[in-house]
Amino acid sequence: MNKILLEIFDFFKANLRMIAVIVAITELPLIVIDNLFVKYKQTNLNFLILILGILVIAISNAAMTILFSTILNKTPVDMKKIFSISLSYLPKMITAVLLYGLLIIAGIFLFIIPGLIIGARLSLYNYYLIYEQMEPIDALKASFYATKGATLEVTTIFLVIFLVSTLPYLIVANYLNIINIFNPFVLIITDFIFSIIGTLVLVLTFRLYCMVKEEKGINFG
Repeated sequence: MNKILLEIFDFFKANLRMIAVIVAITELPLIVIDNLFVKYKQTNLNFLILILGILVIAISNAAMTILFSTILNKTPVDMKKIFSISLSYLPKMITAVLLYGLLIIAGIFLFIIPGLIIGARLSLYNYYLIYEQMEPIDALKASFYATKGATLEVTTIFLVIFLVSTLPYLIVANYLNIINIFNPFVLIITDFIFSIIGTLVLVLTFRLYCMVKEEKGINFG
């Protein structure tokens, strides 16, 4: 597992600039809206933020998926082309994101562990949807089938990366709240930085998908 973790962090560091650009284009506008109009001015826009959030996740995941294949194939990165392709998958990605989220929520209601396992095992759906042109339900099924036999390993490393990318944010956000810092610009910068760090989960799922496509499949040995 240590080798896989090192590969994930190396890939992330090597491609940080391009990853940050996609996060800036897709997620930063929502971060600004959330901090300026919801948290700072206490405006009741929660439903709008939820809808925009689903849209942003779909576009961001699609763009990252295409970026990763571009990097792997060592072809020039063209952001305009990446987003053009991403938008063509938007309806299917929105459907897949909604189904993925609902299945995780259902798993959480069955206690936290099932939700975590479901989240980990279905997390490769975007690669099957875009790379292999599958429909949303088929992509989720393919991800679940691909991780069969490696449930413990996949769930463990998924949890590790999730904690690495999320726990520091929770600590910082709690600290800012304790010291009563409600400057929206500080909050925007903080959210933006941790949104970039959060893409480690996508880097992990991309690495797992690549392992599936190798003859040996998912193997941490």
